[in-house]
Amino acid sequence: MDGKDNYRVRMDKATFALAGNRATEFPERIRETAERVLSVRSAVREDYANDALFHFERLTVKERKALVEDIIILYEALLFDLGKSDIDFVYIQETES
Repeated sequence: MDGKDNYRVRMDKATFALAGNRATEFPERIRETAERVLSVRSAVREDYANDALFHFERLTVKERKALVEDIIILYEALLFDLGKSDIDFVYIQETES
């Protein structure tokens, strides 16, 4: 693939971090969006003997566009929520060469 992942692989990576949650665990204002993304991921899942693949490439163009928009909405909302939290972030300090 010459270092560039195909659509199936990119969408698998984009939804993987969300897959460990249930829609009910998301803030209420984005719960419906989370449900759509998780439902699509579940619908395109195909189990094989040793693994499972998520066949996002089978989505129509309209479904792909909607999925990408929903993923962006979710990550944007989650980043804003994280920014509002009282967490002290630890940043790696760059060393001068």
